[in-house]
Amino acid sequence: MKKLFLSLLLAVCFMSIGHAQCPNVTIQERMHTPCPEYAAHGWDTAVNCGVTQLKLNAEAFITTQHFNGTYLVESIPYDPPEPFTAGIHLPISSDDIWDAQGGLNIDFPFQFFGVTQNHVTLAANGLVSFNTAITPEQGSGYAWDSYYPLNPSVQNPTAFPWPNSILACASDMDPSYIPSSESSVRGVFKYSGGEAPCRHITVSWNQVPVFGHSSEQSTYNCTHQVVLWEGTNVIEVHVKKHRSHGTASGGNWSAIGILNDNGTSAFMAPGRNPFQDNIDTPEAWRFTPLGTTVKTINWYRLTESGDSIEVGVNANDSRAQQAEGYYGSSDHMTCYVYPTETATYKVTIRYNGATGYFYYLTDTIRIGVDTNTVYEIATPQSIGNRHAAACYGTQGQFNISFPTPRNDVENYTWEVTHTQNGQTTMVPENQYVISNGGASLLFPATTSMREDKTDTFHIYTTVIFNNGCIRSDSLIYEVYPNYSIAYAGAICNNQIFEKWDEQFVAAGDYTRHFHTIHGCDSVETLHLEVSPVSTTIDQIIDCKPLTWRNGTTYYESNTATASVDTVVVQNQYGCDSIIQLNFTLMPLEARIEATPSSASIDQLNIKLVDVSIGANRREWLFPNGNVSMSQMTNYNFDPSEDSAIIGLHVYSPYGCTDDTTITLHLLKENIWIPNAFTPGEETNNRFFVSTVGIVYLQMYIYDRRGELVCHFEELDGYWDGNDTKGEPCKTGAYTYVCRYANIIHPNAIQTKRGTITLIR
Repeated sequence: MKKLFLSLLLAVCFMSIGHAQCPNVTIQERMHTPCPEYAAHGWDTAVNCGVTQLKLNAEAFITTQHFNGTYLVESIPYDPPEPFTAGIHLPISSDDIWDAQGGLNIDFPFQFFGVTQNHVTLAANGLVSFNTAITPEQGSGYAWDSYYPLNPSVQNPTAFPWPNSILACASDMDPSYIPSSESSVRGVFKYSGGEAPCRHITVSWNQVPVFGHSSEQSTYNCTHQVVLWEGTNVIEVHVKKHRSHGTASGGNWSAIGILNDNGTSAFMAPGRNPFQDNIDTPEAWRFTPLGTTVKTINWYRLTESGDSIEVGVNANDSRAQQAEGYYGSSDHMTCYVYPTETATYKVTIRYNGATGYFYYLTDTIRIGVDTNTVYEIATPQSIGNRHAAACYGTQGQFNISFPTPRNDVENYTWEVTHTQNGQTTMVPENQYVISNGGASLLFPATTSMREDKTDTFHIYTTVIFNNGCIRSDSLIYEVYPNYSIAYAGAICNNQIFEKWDEQFVAAGDYTRHFHTIHGCDSVETLHLEVSPVSTTIDQIIDCKPLTWRNGTTYYESNTATASVDTVVVQNQYGCDSIIQLNFTLMPLEARIEATPSSASIDQLNIKLVDVSIGANRREWLFPNGNVSMSQMTNYNFDPSEDSAIIGLHVYSPYGCTDDTTITLHLLKENIWIPNAFTPGEETNNRFFVSTVGIVYLQMYIYDRRGELVCHFEELDGYWDGNDTKGEPCKTGAYTYVCRYANIIHPNAIQTKRGTITLIR
């Protein structure tokens, strides 16, 4: 019965919050008519042991940041924000014209079909337009029946004469019928009011007669209002009374809707596109731009100290979720909280609106906690608030304690966890005993815990009452170790070792018992050693000079003088020890042997040998990135190369490294043409070409008149000094043209030109 009463009470306290026209956020569970049971505490709602979790829902009405070209058209309660006579009365007393005052400047950025507007023009016939081409007192027309219904598309735009407009129950009205005695309270009114960022513009038509009904203008008239809301860019049309059926041809219909600037998109109120019905029961329509908005939504728990703790920060930790709350939806519009004390929760929404205005919307809820079923865990081993301690081998005892005796408990449950090295595990139920009808827990002597480490246990209880309420409590139980501490000591012969205010001179094991600061039995053990004087030889092999502990640097081996190189040091126990040095130097030097020393076009391979001193392994580094570990390797030139740098990195078994490089050259084509020869002599009596790597050769020789005197095409061809007729040529200078190709590019003919002197 108590749970049923609470549910009914919460239902009475909660009220539904409807949409407002301006950006806002409201927590739906927050009371707006406080319940007497909670109002005295300043609570909006409350939790108790039967209802420990609350789902908080935020309902927001925010501006569209990225308009998608669509409006939501919906019927809303009739509730015009301003009287129909609010603001400035427009001197519109003629039929079918636009306002002579040129409309109304908008005091805030207002978006219509995604375009920011700052001015509206008003017409007597129920039109509000953002069309900048309209001039004051321009004719507005009335014969619009042929354009209805307005169902435009990109392929078939409407031909309605006033695009970029609001049809605020547009119809054929005539303010000239209004008697002069009533002209100040009837007609068209414009108004701008409200507080930023929730200002609004209203245009009202108050008791404006329908055309053709001048004799019955006192009853056959129209009263409606259009509202432009800042922030949300919402448009509302509130119709108090409407009469249709104008008498002029083409002015029989009325319409409610909106139309974009080129007539390609319109959104009309259902059943009002168009209509001829008389409206005697007030109605209202809302046009809300649709799209997306990038926003940040967060919930916070406000502490008494003024801090804000965000909900959902530790979403992966179940205990943190219960302590702090967590989000119930990906958009953060809902969250779950588990208040354990009276707290205030706040929701915030932050975003930039379509016109650049930054919005920061908030709402709060105060949640109380009913604590009429509290209890605690009591233990004789308590050492403070929710904290108990004992030594290893001691039995722990824990009891559920109520402030006053109770007989309405249905069940008790216990849970024990063990935390060590940051890891928490459940203690099996068979390792503790539940007694006293479930109200007590006995924790046996702890003998299996790690030596010399404090063990931490969390003792959790849950009490279920007959009325369904559930309460929980917990405490921390620390079990301190019985320490077993071992010490090691050493002394030299004839020295004294002091420990525990005692003196020891002989090697052996000694024991002392004591109590820790927590009163736990513990033992200390001393293992004492007595060190004699020792003599050792420091055997060192190295690839580099050694600076030894005596400060001397050895640049060569000293194996023959080990007895001389001696130092006296203290060992780890502070006793004198003699150390002698036996040093062997094994130097390292990288060397490369190359055979042959350079390659030629007909011999591209060079043999490489590691002839390093003191190396036991190596790495050959080739220009193409390859690596070889062999002592002997080869390098094969690519014919396109001219030279190659080969690196050798060698290692000593004693930690040294050394590097060297060798530059190899590839001798490619070589062509040598002499500049003089002496026919008839014993030497240098022929003109010929010396070549290396040449596969094709043509030689042409001309005298100074340009006459060809010799031509040969063989690599071993020559000129003996005679012309093409076999006659000896005269002493003088001759010109040659040599055409040739090398073995690498046999099809690429190259040319050399020069002179040769013939001497007789």
